[in-house]
Order: sequence, then C-alpha cells, then structure tokens
Amino acid sequence: MNLNNDPIERLLEISDRLPITVLADIKSRMGDWMLSGGKKDDSYMWQQVKFAENWLIFNGGNSNEED
Repeated sequence: MNLNNDPIERLLEISDRLPITVLADIKSRMGDWMLSGGKKDDSYMWQQVKFAENWLIFNGGNSNEED
C-alpha cells in the first residue's frame, strides 16, 4: 500500500520499471493537466499513477525494454 500523498513522487518511485513510451505518455498527460489549471493532488493525477501501477502488474513488473 502506498502511503505517499504526492502522485508525482509515487510515479518517480516506479518510473525505472516503466517503458519510456508509457512514462512519456503519463508525463504528457500530467503536464497538460497542470497547464490547464489542475492541481498535482487531483484525482486525475492519481488516475495516471494507477495506470502506471496497473501496467506494471499486467506486465510482470518490468518494462522488458532492452538496454
């Protein structure tokens, strides 16, 4: 269970296990949200974190990208 109250910090915690394409998409969505007046602790921001966490669950916890 995540006790972190900041979705950006939570995303940073798991970012090393996400493929660059997924991370870039989430970053873009979060950035657009904040530029349009959203706040970093809005539910939309947490929805993006949940997407990333679900991606890890469904993909075995690794991006499988080659170095």
